[in-house]
Amino acid sequence: MDDTLSHDESDDDGLPIISCAIDDVALAALKLREPIEAVTCNACDAPIRGEPAGRGLFMWKRGDDVQLEEPPLCPRCATAIGVSALRHFEVEEEEG
Repeated sequence: MDDTLSHDESDDDGLPIISCAIDDVALAALKLREPIEAVTCNACDAPIRGEPAGRGLFMWKRGDDVQLEEPPLCPRCATAIGVSALRHFEVEEEEG
């Protein structure tokens, strides 16, 4: 458990309110109070609620440093990209 201590807003006396998680359930409840970062599909910019349906893969190299990025995808784009990749690999197998 990493962030088990959070400093919330102040009470009526101006003193800081400190919340401390004692277990994973309490930690999850504290995390719900944190602002949620908006996630959008990397292919079409549609908003994604909850977990992404899939993830893409960008890979590039600079010198000896290899960078990987796995951008989130909405269900429609994840399906379209997955099916087109599968079709591409089937064509390559048929050709040789």
